[in-house]
Amino acid sequence: MNAKDIQAITPQSPKTTKPRPPQKITRKQKAMVDALMSDKNLTQAEAYKMAYNVKPDASKSAIDVEASRTLKKPSVVSYLANYNNLVENTILNTVNEWGTSENTRQREIAINSAMFIHDKIHGKATTNIKQSTEVVQISINLTGDSDHAPIDL
Repeated sequence: MNAKDIQAITPQSPKTTKPRPPQKITRKQKAMVDALMSDKNLTQAEAYKMAYNVKPDASKSAIDVEASRTLKKPSVVSYLANYNNLVENTILNTVNEWGTSENTRQREIAINSAMFIHDKIHGKATTNIKQSTEVVQISINLTGDSDHAPIDL
């Protein structure tokens, strides 16, 4: 047995690694998210191009991939969660303030907001429609013969 064989069968102690500190969101990542949140018609690829000053001849598929990767980074997800919390708090305040309003439109907004919150927490309600078919056979005597008993329906 040589030294390499001995090393191969000798148990190695597990390497310990320090946990990496969470990365902070970069200026460009923040700009991308802010652009997405400020314009509801903007796609993630368009927001990426704006924030990262992408060259006009860059491949659309490469931009899509990088935009998607950026939005999955923990620091970006955390920053997006701040927007989500703001939206949820605004909706809850609207429900609380307008739920008993004299104004019909405000009550309607409060109800729609409450339904949104419910659907987000519990999942969207689904409607199940069950159909069944029964066959009923009816015989009617139109000849006037009284040999047949009347039918009860």
